[in-house]
Amino acid sequence: MRPRRGGGTYGFFSRNYGGEALQLGDCGASHFYHLWVGYGLSAGRISHINGDFSSRPPSFPKAPAAAFLSQIRLNQAKSGIVGRESKSAYDASMVAFAQQYGPWALISGASSGIGASFAENLARRGLSLALVARRKSRLQALAQRLQAEHGAECLVLPEDLLNPVAPQRLQEAMAGREIGLLVNNAGYGGLGAFEQQDFATLRNMVRLNCEAVLALAHHFVPPMVERGRGGMVMVASVAGMLPCPWMSVYGATKAFDLQLGEALHVELKPKGVDVVTVCPGHTASEFHQIAGVHGPVPGREAQPEEVVALALSKLGKGNSTVEGLQNKILANAPRFFPRSWTAAVSGKVLAKRLEHLPDSKA
Repeated sequence: MRPRRGGGTYGFFSRNYGGEALQLGDCGASHFYHLWVGYGLSAGRISHINGDFSSRPPSFPKAPAAAFLSQIRLNQAKSGIVGRESKSAYDASMVAFAQQYGPWALISGASSGIGASFAENLARRGLSLALVARRKSRLQALAQRLQAEHGAECLVLPEDLLNPVAPQRLQEAMAGREIGLLVNNAGYGGLGAFEQQDFATLRNMVRLNCEAVLALAHHFVPPMVERGRGGMVMVASVAGMLPCPWMSVYGATKAFDLQLGEALHVELKPKGVDVVTVCPGHTASEFHQIAGVHGPVPGREAQPEEVVALALSKLGKGNSTVEGLQNKILANAPRFFPRSWTAAVSGKVLAKRLEHLPDSKA
């Protein structure tokens, strides 16, 4: 069941709110006005807007695009603003989502950042959650909060995905529970001169970002194919779309994730299984701290909730998506310029970050 576009006076405003479909076309004019002016959403369950406000009724003032859209993406829903029919459409979309991707979602790397935001979003949608990461205490705290706030059934599965038997143990732990959505999110990166980085660290990066992603997909996707429904979200990176000197191995692993995800989108779509790959840029999370990346960040820093909202809004609709306008420009640079040029420019940008590393020789 797909949310329809159109209908009503302002039907062209049928958009996705935080990846959760809401039909604005059925709102009354006063409801729509309050929703626009107050950045309104509904009852704390819809958290973000990924909307195109290039067309709007002439009676509504133009909003300053960057500040307005940024505020919209981050503001929580205000209860009592959305019209009754729109709430019905929202509820129907939640049911359709759960029917296609429920009852259980398994999220790797769920203890913080983008993974924890996926858990939050999916708990609001009514899915039960299998939370996978190394840090058991963090998973337990997240599970307790999601159970208290959303009534979500949560299963805490502390596993190190570098352990080759971890995917099999997860499959055994989920026996009797139907995984309808796999969020392949676990991974890490590193910044530095290739020859100076520890080989074991680089090898484990390849194993976690590539081998573990492949193993989880191969364990949990086949039952989805048998049922004829389900989905998978691959969390790649803009780094996988262009050469990344000083983060060469990380970029290569994310290129693997991107290629795998886009190919599986084509393979599995006719079988009822949706696959989308999301490519974030710099995001407010622990990633850069763990990767040892310091120094100033060019451009805008996205919030994990925005990345999650974008990914889920594209699930079932596209094969891959890039978060943020600047990241889209960077990702598409190799289409218009020689790869040698994009590699050189990327290297200069990352070299500035390298200068802030302790004892850096750059």
